[in-house]
Amino acid sequence: MGRYLAVRVRLAQPEFPMALIEALSSSTYFRPASLAGIEGHESGDHWFLSGYALEDFISRFAPRAPATPASIQEVAAPEGTNASYLALVAHRLRSGQPQLPSSPFERVSAQGGATFLEDWRIDGVEARAEAQWFKTHSDGSFYLYGSFALDVIPDVRQSARWDLAFREVADSPDRIGPPYVLISGGRDPLTKTNTHVTLTTWSRVWLRTGEAFGVGPAQASENLRRLATLVEIIQGAERNRLVSSSLHIEGQPFVAHEAEIRAVIRDVGAGD
Repeated sequence: MGRYLAVRVRLAQPEFPMALIEALSSSTYFRPASLAGIEGHESGDHWFLSGYALEDFISRFAPRAPATPASIQEVAAPEGTNASYLALVAHRLRSGQPQLPSSPFERVSAQGGATFLEDWRIDGVEARAEAQWFKTHSDGSFYLYGSFALDVIPDVRQSARWDLAFREVADSPDRIGPPYVLISGGRDPLTKTNTHVTLTTWSRVWLRTGEAFGVGPAQASENLRRLATLVEIIQGAERNRLVSSSLHIEGQPFVAHEAEIRAVIRDVGAGD
């Protein structure tokens, strides 16, 4: 993945950023659906699993994980809607079986060029449990996944729940790409007293080139504006502890649109 747009903030706190997760839960465009954690050790990896769509997270770390994880903590929703799903994910991790390409809560549309989450959300139960896990796993990293409300051209709007868009699909249903938006973070390895949080996207739905499925120039501009609201939430939720923020742009498609990206995603410094 040689092209991406990322906004990275550094917070003067070693704790899990609860205020940030709570603020993102109230976003108009982003619906948190999965919260995960990973801490790697020579003795084995420690995992935290919650929510409804963990396939991208698992695919990032399972291929490099030890044969038997050191620990797996599963935190189901209070109503138990995802208990069997989390148990299956954990079982496959423990047994070394490959994960399924998509979640049972995720609808894949090759024709639409995307996957869509059903209207599932996580809340404070998962965030509080992750905060406790983060306290006891000093080298742990957290990954927050959710659906994003994308604007698409009128002819496409009725084809799917674009307000619940989740991941891009390539030329076949079994080739599912990364999420439209990924928010991750962990403690700064140098200071241990700071925490960094990064919003990353690899999608072109924010770019006025017409390359993304169902997105024209007007829709791309609107999508970029919506993405900027997430950046504002990330910067503002822990404003009194914000140390720095930086915008990183990599790859020709994003570099070609750097001026307009910076015009919309304001008050973010240049990448380090």
